[in-house]
Amino acid sequence: MGSKKKGNGQRLRYKRGGKVGVFLAVLLCGISLCSIQARATEEEPYFGKNEDYLLRTKKPDERGAGHYFEFVNGEEESYTVQAGDTLWGIADKFYGSGTAYQQLWEDNKERVHTPETLQTGTKLKLQERLYTAAGIQDYVRDDVIDRSRNTDAAAWEWEPEGNRYQIFQTLTYRNDFGQKAPCQYWEEFKREVTNCARTVCGERVSELSFSRYRVTGLCDMGYYQFVFDGGSKQYLVMAAFSYTGEEKSEEFVVLNGYGEAMSIGCENMKSEIFTVCDLDRCDEADLKEARGKTFYLAARCIDSLMYFPKMADYVGADDWNYPQLHNPFTQAMHSFCKEPLERAAVSSKNQRIVWKDAVLEELVRKELARLWQLTDEEKKAFMERPVTTADFAGIERLSLYEDWDDQEIYLALNTWEASGNAVLYDEGECAKSSQKVLTTLDDLGNFTDLKRLDITLRGADITDFSAVGRLTGLRELYLELGNMRARIENQDIAFLGNLKDLRLLYLYGRDYKEGSYLSTPTRSLEKITDLSVLANCPKLAYLKLAAGNVENYHFITELPQIYYMELMGAPDMKNTAPNPSLMPNACFIEYYDEQILFDIGRG
Repeated sequence: MGSKKKGNGQRLRYKRGGKVGVFLAVLLCGISLCSIQARATEEEPYFGKNEDYLLRTKKPDERGAGHYFEFVNGEEESYTVQAGDTLWGIADKFYGSGTAYQQLWEDNKERVHTPETLQTGTKLKLQERLYTAAGIQDYVRDDVIDRSRNTDAAAWEWEPEGNRYQIFQTLTYRNDFGQKAPCQYWEEFKREVTNCARTVCGERVSELSFSRYRVTGLCDMGYYQFVFDGGSKQYLVMAAFSYTGEEKSEEFVVLNGYGEAMSIGCENMKSEIFTVCDLDRCDEADLKEARGKTFYLAARCIDSLMYFPKMADYVGADDWNYPQLHNPFTQAMHSFCKEPLERAAVSSKNQRIVWKDAVLEELVRKELARLWQLTDEEKKAFMERPVTTADFAGIERLSLYEDWDDQEIYLALNTWEASGNAVLYDEGECAKSSQKVLTTLDDLGNFTDLKRLDITLRGADITDFSAVGRLTGLRELYLELGNMRARIENQDIAFLGNLKDLRLLYLYGRDYKEGSYLSTPTRSLEKITDLSVLANCPKLAYLKLAAGNVENYHFITELPQIYYMELMGAPDMKNTAPNPSLMPNACFIEYYDEQILFDIGRG
């Protein structure tokens, strides 16, 4: 796709009449991908009702070729011709309509010379074809689809009292499957997924099944489904992913931010669709409807132009060999398995925690009591006894959020919802302490099992983060500062050099004054001029820095895995930017909200 400048901050929109490439997700029955041409029209939309998304075995001829998706099953079946059989009758039985006899013949020309020369005993290969509605970008009905965006690092945020099923999606620009594209190594992929389900979920997963498809002439698509036992509820999970290769498979005609028509290719696209059905509430009609919508969204993902760069490791990336795909088994465990956190045995060998900050102690005790699901009596006893290092076993995520407006502090342990950088946690999902101020972060160094740490400070006058340097297993660090009095300097970030396994670093400086959020970023970090300490973090892949006064970015040459890079700075700062050639493996680079570069290097 090359590089391109932002067009007035507007998203690309499809020009009616453009040639549209399509991708489609596979589901319960199995589906595939197919390219379509969306022709210019001012007609009423062809879809928008739930029944329009149902999968059909008959080609919807009444709508025209531009208004349906065709999915061709990649798993061939066979049929032996019996006495009295005709291609018309076989097509009617297996392809949904006798009029598909021509397609059946095309699939078997090496076995049947003409449609009239069908012989008893001939073994025909059968390829299931399914169809669902299609349409033009302008006609998408989000209120009908009931979908939500699945962020890079979040598990499924299921609303028990919401829809009977929920659809999640992730759209990324580059598939990065390389030589191990799942649909080309399908048997290997199935073995890997099956082993992962067994390892991560044990007996909670049942009825795991697979199918792969192709949208004719365009895209590959994989699909698998399973039933997940969450204890109190059972869920049917439909997982579909579609992707294109490095070759340009289709031309899209779009409108840029200035209203100008432009053509772009469809290379290295990837999308994922997850449909989660509450089996206690969904009947068969609901499941069919959900399947059809999943297929439809999978097909439309490639032509939506709403792609985002991969900004963090996906959930469950460590649990299998497909880092470019979310792991639905890990997601299901974190989203739907609400069993209490297993408590480690407390013994005299455990080190007693000597707290430095009373606010943090209060918040941590409340959160541990919530995670352990203590009774009132048990909670009272825990609040009175010392906390030991054993109590922190199994705590892999910690989010600390200080709200400037309300002077409240929130702390969440092992939650998989959106990070504390941007969200005030709901009461009941975290601990809250009112009208108190943090004085030190020293106590955070006791959470030695942490993999992810979110810290948002908007009022605390803290510049010492050395305790974070003791968390040597940390993989993700989000640090946002918003107190103009607490400006950190070069020596204050020396702790980063200890985090050898760090994969992601988001370092923000935001200005907060009298409860208001100022538009100019980075003032809290304006004294940082040297980031060379990051050269000690060779595994860094995702970097977002509010560092407008950094002059030398040569340390990036020591970070070969950089995939995503974003720099923010105030307009009057130096705003020096590194040369993109320093990051040969980067997919996405943005400097000071002025330029976006896609597919630097490998792409």
